[in-house]
Amino acid sequence: MYVLILFVVAAAWLFYGGFLWWRDASLAKRGVALNARVMSHETSDGSIFYPVLGYTYQNMYYEKRYHIGDKKKYATGETLCVKILPEKPEKPELEGVSNRRTYLFSIVVGCVSFLFGIWLCFR
Repeated sequence: MYVLILFVVAAAWLFYGGFLWWRDASLAKRGVALNARVMSHETSDGSIFYPVLGYTYQNMYYEKRYHIGDKKKYATGETLCVKILPEKPEKPELEGVSNRRTYLFSIVVGCVSFLFGIWLCFR
């Protein structure tokens, strides 16, 4: 039973890593660069800041809290460059920010978990 759980966990890590890899590759290939203005800030515990970005794409205005917190507090009104996918303009990514470490870590953990599960099956 525990081996089956290990395989499910491995599959989840691999799926998550694959999704992040696909998102980074899609942004690099088809992403549209836009200028976004920091409209305000939200904070989780007083030290991690989430900028609220306002930008226009195809005559539609979007205002979205950026999903990754940062210790750097961007000034209200500061202009940042973001990339969006044309089919999902409501999900901006800061230009130059990559999920490479996260998806590589997820894929490695998924592969190690999968191989460990195979080893447990045959020992």
